[in-house]
Amino acid sequence: MLLTNFYKIENIDFSSESGEVKGSFSLNPDHEIYQGHFPSQPVVPGVVQIQIIKEICEQVLNKALFLSASNVVKFINMIIPKQNESLLFTIKIKEHDNCFNVDCSIVNKELTIFKAKLVLK
Repeated sequence: MLLTNFYKIENIDFSSESGEVKGSFSLNPDHEIYQGHFPSQPVVPGVVQIQIIKEICEQVLNKALFLSASNVVKFINMIIPKQNESLLFTIKIKEHDNCFNVDCSIVNKELTIFKAKLVLK
């Protein structure tokens, strides 16, 4: 994991048949990244949200991947670590032409935080 001690997967369920991944992860609200983003009001950086999704995909596919394209990325709400310590994720993975098309979201209870369509290689 690139983000050592930043988050922890609480549970994960992957159906290789449907390509659907669901689960939850918790944040470490005391992680050093928040000293720079931002000390007076810590929020999870958008690039970190994408990295978490990529790392979850790597885990379930058991492959090292890199972000090839981001077709749609919507940061709808902020993740404030002390208020949003546990988050749900849903990922749909479809393999196509040696790439993985990923449709994903991060949700806090019923509030959508992030949605994206990514291409991983």
